[in-house]
Amino acid sequence: MECIENLNRKQYKKWLLNAASEGIDPYTIELGSVCKIGCRFCFNNNDFPGSLMRIPFVSRDEFEDALDFVNPFKCPEIIIGGGFRMYWNEPMAHPDFIYFLKRINERYPDVTIHFDTSAVYATDEIIEELKKVHNLKICLSVNTFDSNFRNQIMSINNVERMKNFLSEIPISFSYLKYFGDIELLCKDVETLKSYKNRGNMCIYKIHYTKFSNQFAKEFALKCQETHYDALEKIYQLYDDDFYNEVQYLDNETDMKSVLYKEHCDVIDQSIERLRKRYNDFTVVSTKSTQSYFQKKHPDIKTICVENRGYGGSITSAGLLVFSDIREYFEGNEYEKGATYIIPSDMMNDRGFDKTGVYFCDFRNQMKDLYAVNLAVNESTEYVF
Repeated sequence: MECIENLNRKQYKKWLLNAASEGIDPYTIELGSVCKIGCRFCFNNNDFPGSLMRIPFVSRDEFEDALDFVNPFKCPEIIIGGGFRMYWNEPMAHPDFIYFLKRINERYPDVTIHFDTSAVYATDEIIEELKKVHNLKICLSVNTFDSNFRNQIMSINNVERMKNFLSEIPISFSYLKYFGDIELLCKDVETLKSYKNRGNMCIYKIHYTKFSNQFAKEFALKCQETHYDALEKIYQLYDDDFYNEVQYLDNETDMKSVLYKEHCDVIDQSIERLRKRYNDFTVVSTKSTQSYFQKKHPDIKTICVENRGYGGSITSAGLLVFSDIREYFEGNEYEKGATYIIPSDMMNDRGFDKTGVYFCDFRNQMKDLYAVNLAVNESTEYVF
């Protein structure tokens, strides 16, 4: 494991403005790495670069500099904290959190402000101030309502503060996590359904990354063993009230998910466009959708690439980087001169992957090294 790098103020400002100028879509402003909640499963401690790099709190002046890059006609949404080059921090931990939200409202009154929170920092004062901010899209990580279990997985429990936040503030998405205990999940579902502000309800299982510590990986693998059994029971009780995280697309549980049809429609539509454009092509897929191609599009040639260069869930196409694709060609047989279609979701709207590599440069490199042609799936949705 590499040593943790703490960026000084000058380095951080350069990093922040470079991230802003790359035109991330949605536009993201990191507020800093500080989070003392200490969730044992969190990517902030079990992923690159969250586990390897710490960035300080952004200052008010730096925040204003980052806002200067916003084009309100092309940027309908700004994400505060989390999303680019680092996972999951707690935006409410920043002492200027409310000030930042109000500044966005003042400068860009029509832009939606999106942030993820566990709400354990949500004091009564913060809640009252949030009620004065408009155009909010809040994703709440409920995790679980069980206080005893929260004590085992979180350094800061504050379940009552989280529940108060859920009672007072309208939520766009509420996320429950499956921790391997089906009975606990059912209790959490019942509790969450009692809140009128809950918004869309989602169930996620724990992921692991190539950087995860032993506890996080073992915990994630245990949860995944019974994930679908738990979801089957939830669907039996609550029909289609819940969004399920789509992980593999070859089972009956995913087919009941609201997300399943949307996801597969995007894949199918993309394939039809590709058939019209190319006489012959191979899709760069991942574990999350390889089984779907084999079942639904058996005539489409695919290669299955794992996310190893960046981090995050190792099965996710959205977290692939160009080095993952290059690594595949280094170690496997392939067809020279062929066209390989890569997922659009692995790049921002300017063609940079999550490690800052530019697609056109990578495409030229691959053509020189391996005599293959790379093209991008035209959909802007999560695919392949």
